[in-house]
Amino acid sequence: MLNLNKLSSMPYFTLKSLSSIAENNPLPTIKYWLKTQKITGLKRGMYVANSYLEKLSWQGKMDNYKEYLANNLLTPSYISFEYALSLYSLLTEAPYSVTSATLKTTRGFSNKLGSYYYYSLKPSLFIGYDRFAKNGFDIYLASKAKALFDYLYIKKRSIKTINKDIIKELRLNLTELSDNDLVELKGYVKLSGQSKLLKIYALLSSLKNS
Repeated sequence: MLNLNKLSSMPYFTLKSLSSIAENNPLPTIKYWLKTQKITGLKRGMYVANSYLEKLSWQGKMDNYKEYLANNLLTPSYISFEYALSLYSLLTEAPYSVTSATLKTTRGFSNKLGSYYYYSLKPSLFIGYDRFAKNGFDIYLASKAKALFDYLYIKKRSIKTINKDIIKELRLNLTELSDNDLVELKGYVKLSGQSKLLKIYALLSSLKNS
């Protein structure tokens, strides 16, 4: 018989993992726990005990758990784009979703904790991130320069004419970019081989130094 108390110390569990230890089909039990609000569905086949979430909320660790969850709802992935830019104070507006880069197909998930969106990058650009320990959670997060590159890499698709006004409309707080950040950003831009990104980089550098 499945014991919810044992699962309450886990950041998440899956139907697949329960199937490997349960004597019978665990799905009816999962449905009962969902109905009685003992657990929360994170995505299809992935759950967390509500008592675990309550403990995190009481400890003030919920934001870090959401970031950890972003890494695990879809793997491999790392936090980047608008969400990371907001963490680095490069974006003046708070994002609606936790945004991440992945090697898999672009997709999104929504659950009780919020929205998570993943943009697909090719393997050669799936770099520039590191693992950070936050309140007991290992979180994969892009560097400041890589988060900006990823953001511009996706954003460029909707930019038809590149000029300073378009760059200003991105509402980036360029004062948060250091010279080293710009050097790192330029490396990613060159690696991409995108002429449009080179033009955007040149304008960003000009605005930053003006």
